Amino acid sequence: MKPLATKLPATKLPATKLPVIKLLVMNFLRILILTGLAMPAWSHQSSESYLYLNSATAEGRLDIAIADLQRVIDLDDDGDAQITWQELTARQSQIDRYVQQRFALDAQDTPCALMWQMSALTRHVSGQHLAFPFTADCPANTEWKLRYSVLFDRDALHRALVQWNTGDASGLTVLSAEAAEFTLPATSDGWQVFSDYFRQGLLHLLIGYDHILFLLALLLPVVARLLSLDVPLRSALRDTLGIVTLFTVAHSCTLALSALQVVQLPAALVEVLIALSVSGAGVVALVPAWHRYRYALAFGFGLVHGFGFANVLAELAATWSDRIVSLAAFNLGVEAGQALLISLSLPVIYLGRGWLSKAHWSVPGSAGGIVLCGLVWAWQRL
Repeated sequence: MKPLATKLPATKLPATKLPVIKLLVMNFLRILILTGLAMPAWSHQSSESYLYLNSATAEGRLDIAIADLQRVIDLDDDGDAQITWQELTARQSQIDRYVQQRFALDAQDTPCALMWQMSALTRHVSGQHLAFPFTADCPANTEWKLRYSVLFDRDALHRALVQWNTGDASGLTVLSAEAAEFTLPATSDGWQVFSDYFRQGLLHLLIGYDHILFLLALLLPVVARLLSLDVPLRSALRDTLGIVTLFTVAHSCTLALSALQVVQLPAALVEVLIALSVSGAGVVALVPAWHRYRYALAFGFGLVHGFGFANVLAELAATWSDRIVSLAAFNLGVEAGQALLISLSLPVIYLGRGWLSKAHWSVPGSAGGIVLCGLVWAWQRL
């Protein structure tokens, strides 16, 4: 059977391809600009609780962010956007009932009786949390199974970061709406820690719109070069590789230094700086004369982005080996997300460069949208 293309007049081929390419490119640009403008709150703000579990001593503690509790229970009685201790105690029975209905331990398929103690305030890098200490009445020398569903019905991206200890082994894991149960292993499993944190690193980038827009802003000058139509794809890929490599090296350095507690910055400051870096990258993309500074910008702000999750790793990991494994896995997950993003976006841009070269608004319009998103996020985080 002959190929269909041989039956068509040669002069009609461009007319059949061009609308498809236009459609792909236009949709790509709409995602880039309109998604950020329409949903500015979808930046790198995460919802995380912390669970410390020790089966050897039959005790544990669950820390849930007060801001997350406010999402499911109206705690702000006076409407001043400030949750006081008096307001928390007024809703204590409602809070306790909500948490206890969504947290359970089993031993040999038998529910363990949990004795909850008085809750107290504690602070994590993401802000004030309410701590729920407890003891567990489980049969001795049995395997514990944890079931957790706090906030999953309200926020599918919520995560519980778990530090567990059996006396003979210890480790870290992450609970999510897709993996809401965990059985404490008899021995430490470095591969389980690695796979959990690799997935979290990948998710961290794919749902962290501030990181995505920052990376795309750095690549907009590459897009501008492609639109000149005389730049080969190989040259654009080499340019992209240089930018991403510098960002990756800087991101990895500060992620390691912070997670290993060599250098640390306040989490609130880091989040504001990340938002401002998005705007800064957008401004550089708007001014062609500044495009030569994008390599320095990629490295400089890559240093800032590395602090984004490192404080959590440093706070949760009980041992140096846990920190190193979780750090390496999370970082590889982030880099895999970057590679996926670039591999999807550059071919679309390259295919549509002929049409985009006539749409003079494409690069400055995208850059302007990125600048605006960064400023809105910075304002929200102040």
